[in-house]
Amino acid sequence: MKKYGLPLTLAFVLAGARNAYSAQLNRQEVDNVVANALAAQRNNHTEVTPDFVRGVILAESEGNPRARSRAGALGLMQIMPRTWNQLTGNANLDQAYDTQTNANAGVTYLNQLATYGARNHPNWNNMNTRQRQDAIAAMYNGGMGHFRNHNWELGRMNQETRNYVPRVRARARSNP
Repeated sequence: MKKYGLPLTLAFVLAGARNAYSAQLNRQEVDNVVANALAAQRNNHTEVTPDFVRGVILAESEGNPRARSRAGALGLMQIMPRTWNQLTGNANLDQAYDTQTNANAGVTYLNQLATYGARNHPNWNNMNTRQRQDAIAAMYNGGMGHFRNHNWELGRMNQETRNYVPRVRARARSNP
């Protein structure tokens, strides 16, 4: 019987540590983070509800605070580095992996997108909450200027964004 050497043992230990380090949050942990992030905001738009924020988190990272996309988006709410810096005034991207800090920044951004929609979308006042949330989700995923340049029509956005919006909606309703 062949013995495994230290490098292989060390690899197993590191793999286990990495998986534990990037473990997904459970439903209660996500809900607690969302509640704290919403409480940290002075004025939340009516569209930025706990269910909606949960939907964004689960669509973005499946609750993994250590998630990093191929495009470079970071943390629980998958915030791009440039957006992170604009939201937090902090170029230290390590903090983007802090669960609560990331959620706070994400909720701030969702509220900024809602403000942008309210000021610029020609039919915002005639839309119901779900339609506004869909618009916010489209801006979150595809960019606010990009959505506006496509005449505020989800159907004119790229396929990723068209798939993203119903995924947020479904995850906002999910109750595992």
